[in-house]
Amino acid sequence: MNLTSKYNLIELIHHVAMSNNAKYESMLSGFVRDLLNEDKSLHLELLYQVVWKYNDYHTTELLLECIGVAAINTVNTMNQSPAFIAASQGNEKTLRCLLRSGANSTFSVVYDYSSIESTYYVRDQNMQLYSNVSANHDIVKLCKYIYFCGYTLLHIAAQNGHKYVAEIFLRQYKNLVYSEKDMHLNAFHLAVENGHLDIVKILLNYNKSFADTHSLYKASEKGHEQILKLLLENGSKDVCLLCNGTFYWLPLLSNRQQQTIKFDKIRSELTNHQDVYIKTFFYDDWRLITCETALNAAVRNGHFDIVKTLLQKSSSTINCTTYNGKTPLMTAVRHNRTEIFYHLYLNEANISQKCVHVYDFLLLRSKLDLSELLVLTAEQCPVGATIAHIIAMHGNFDMMSFMYNNGFSDWEQRDADEDTPLHYAFCHCNYYFIILNNMKDLNFNFSAETVNGSSVFHSAAICRSFTLYLFHSIKDQYHLSIPDILDYRHRNILHYIMLLPLRQNDIDLHSGFTEDELIGAIFKVCLNSKHNFLRTDNEGKEFSTLRC
Repeated sequence: MNLTSKYNLIELIHHVAMSNNAKYESMLSGFVRDLLNEDKSLHLELLYQVVWKYNDYHTTELLLECIGVAAINTVNTMNQSPAFIAASQGNEKTLRCLLRSGANSTFSVVYDYSSIESTYYVRDQNMQLYSNVSANHDIVKLCKYIYFCGYTLLHIAAQNGHKYVAEIFLRQYKNLVYSEKDMHLNAFHLAVENGHLDIVKILLNYNKSFADTHSLYKASEKGHEQILKLLLENGSKDVCLLCNGTFYWLPLLSNRQQQTIKFDKIRSELTNHQDVYIKTFFYDDWRLITCETALNAAVRNGHFDIVKTLLQKSSSTINCTTYNGKTPLMTAVRHNRTEIFYHLYLNEANISQKCVHVYDFLLLRSKLDLSELLVLTAEQCPVGATIAHIIAMHGNFDMMSFMYNNGFSDWEQRDADEDTPLHYAFCHCNYYFIILNNMKDLNFNFSAETVNGSSVFHSAAICRSFTLYLFHSIKDQYHLSIPDILDYRHRNILHYIMLLPLRQNDIDLHSGFTEDELIGAIFKVCLNSKHNFLRTDNEGKEFSTLRC
């Protein structure tokens, strides 16, 4: 055996500790001291390896006798102490030895956020800042699962589900139970989010007030049904969140850790020599930004049993709206949760709600991370859109038939731009909506105009939707010829094809065709329908002069 190998050496230390033989321990101690004289960093490497690998009091004790306790609170390259490593692995016996030997029980991981953000953002060749990390790996997730920003020993034990480590702190270090890490989360929040029922029960027995709305939201979002029921039994309630377009949870004149550009100070207007320094606060606040309830989170993620549990407890949040006005019923449509949609509909969800926007994203860019801004804008519900519009965009035929069979008749409502649901169906290539019209003889108005005079056919063209081609190709009594119709600026379908630039992602998610194929299909429809390819708009422009 190569005893100078670090792996073999820690194995040897463990076996000697298990033997409980004083002679072997003395021999080992001398051998390790000789190695330490040759390699000054060896004691740290041995310590980190032992506390990570072994859950054994005697092995840890023997190692500390060999190397001393001077380095017992020395952090590794990830700013984690030996005690933190032991707690993260659930090695409670090792941790107990470290704590009795002088390890800092109140240790927390200190991390420089600028070093995280320097890897999180990069600049392109034009020096424009953009995210180098996907929205699924934002700074909150990086801090929770990579860097453990501000985590204490109890936080990491609760997050990883190490019950016996958590019990050590409840018995001996009760002052740490309520401590919050950098993101204003405590050990209970972390145990709930990661689904550790045993630790949740232990902490609730210690203090029932831990059962707050954030915990209920996380249990619902992650699908932890037993934890959610326990929280409800202990007084947690789902409520509509304040949604007024402000970041009300942040102190006045403060930075948000996630924002891309931060300000160090502002000059006071009182004197030329007075500065107001701006503090930065870090919150796991996505649910507050999106104004999302526990019910909506369960709907979005398809947790039907949790939806039923929440509604059995209270239906007070069934019509709460998110930041863009979507209700849980609309969310069910958006994420194709058909059974949940039925359940909400039959439980008297509001079917007349219209989408409204509470945020002006141009004004809030300074408070949002770039990836957050991208997600929020991508998921915007059009202003004034109703459940009929959302169904036309994202709904399946079963949902549409269900609404029809349950007496819904207002299929031609208008949004803020006077778009009907049919405009949305043509744009989003949801041909099921057109089939519904045909099968149920709903007599949709295919001539309906928006605020700028555009038709449903214009909508298909500007979205480069395959709907036009399908509609033109099916020859039956329900399908009209596609007219060379004009909007108020005298633009026809051909003009609308060319109004927007080509998408960076060449594949259309609705149809699976490339952008060129979709444009070619629409040209073919216009050619077969004998549209005027030389028509000019009010500015004298033909479609070919408009740039893609």
